[in-house]
Amino acid sequence: MRFRLLGAPCAKEVFAVAGRRATVIAAMLAINHNRSVSLDRLVDAVWESAPPATAREQVQNCVSLMRRNLRTTPADLIIERNRIGYQLRGDDFETDAHCFEREVRAADELLTEGRLADAAGRLQQGLAHWSGPALDGLNARELRAHAIRLDELRLAAMERLATTNLRLGRHDRAIAELRALIEIEPLRENISILLMDALADSGRSIESLTVYRVYRDRLRTELGVEPGPVAKARERQLLQSLNPPAPIAVENRVGPTRLAAPATQHRHLDRAEVNLDRKISSHLETAYAHIRAAFELLGAGPPGYIELPGLTPPHAEQRKTTPPTYHRRVGP
Repeated sequence: MRFRLLGAPCAKEVFAVAGRRATVIAAMLAINHNRSVSLDRLVDAVWESAPPATAREQVQNCVSLMRRNLRTTPADLIIERNRIGYQLRGDDFETDAHCFEREVRAADELLTEGRLADAAGRLQQGLAHWSGPALDGLNARELRAHAIRLDELRLAAMERLATTNLRLGRHDRAIAELRALIEIEPLRENISILLMDALADSGRSIESLTVYRVYRDRLRTELGVEPGPVAKARERQLLQSLNPPAPIAVENRVGPTRLAAPATQHRHLDRAEVNLDRKISSHLETAYAHIRAAFELLGAGPPGYIELPGLTPPHAEQRKTTPPTYHRRVGP
């Protein structure tokens, strides 16, 4: 026999009793299966701040009706009265929350072993128990605390399933799961980042960028804050992929002039070129001899000659004042 907690509980399914009061009492007993719940806790759960004078009697009457109805069922489920209060007992009884948590624990073990497909299957089985927010419609303080815990476990399981499907390459499944998750928790940044990555990996960069901007605008409107650095980095990557930088223009330049072959390669030249080199060398030697003769005739030293103070020869002054005679021809 199973009692529903992952959605709107209904006492009638198990205890054949309808009404809000009976549902609250049934939920309190189901959550604390095989543990005692005091009468005062049951009163606080039903009325919270202002219970009537007959609150204890009303709770006792409701529990008595539930106990009588259970006797007519084939299950071994009973509500036992003890010195503390009441205890729901039965080996065949469980809640859908117990089933969900059992599947999640099994999936975690499979993920540790690297069995991704099996883990995804167990997570899907666990999430299939949900039909709405945990303990939907019941606002008792103790019940709400339990519901918050279960809702958080659900979100974590949904995120784990989407991540596992991404690792398996099941992008379409992951995208559907993440979109559903965002509808439940639109301000969870990690969920938006996962959806952005899934869309971008599927070649849907525009949609990925839209997810970021919807998330950013919601943050600004509702909380007055900006997305975190990881989300901003994803946006920059998307913009760069959509608008790659223009290639840098390279100016066409003429390549370097080919250098002449080194002297060691002259052996490859033909005889005419070798003879030309020899004629040029002979003419250069003759020209240099004529230049030396001209310097000697004019009284100047050879190329590189320097006149130092105090070392000028006696006839040097005369050479300076006597205009030089220029000859039309120097040499033989």
